[in-house]
Amino acid sequence: MAPAVRSPSRPCIEEGNCNWELATVCAFNQTNTTGQVAFLACMDEKAMGSAASMIVGTQVALNAAKHCSVGTSIDVQQLASCYAGPEGQGLLSEASKVFNKQFPGPASVPHTFVGSKDVHAGYSDLKNAICAAGSTAPACKTLGNAACVI
Repeated sequence: MAPAVRSPSRPCIEEGNCNWELATVCAFNQTNTTGQVAFLACMDEKAMGSAASMIVGTQVALNAAKHCSVGTSIDVQQLASCYAGPEGQGLLSEASKVFNKQFPGPASVPHTFVGSKDVHAGYSDLKNAICAAGSTAPACKTLGNAACVI
């Protein structure tokens, strides 16, 4: 997973600054993929639940990140230190390199891949691609796109 950072010194995708991405890279640096997914789902809920992502203030993203760290391996003090210091800026620069290499031109958000295959972010498309790639998840055992209800 790569945060949508074109340039750490300019606005990020869907944001007037890069505060939410900064909080995200600082959190991602402390946890595994499972923790990253849980953290990102929470951050998306926080951003969608209000107009908070459009607020330029630095504390909105950091406060959301602190809340979303609960129940993960993310240390809140380390997160805040990263967010306020050079470590966070370095991680944001690295995220920018990854994003620009993967998406040198215009890109949509969210942008999803299964393996290296570009897949539409809709549930059915993702489910079909994941199952076709060999997943044994319970969702892959259902008939068609609908779950079998008994």
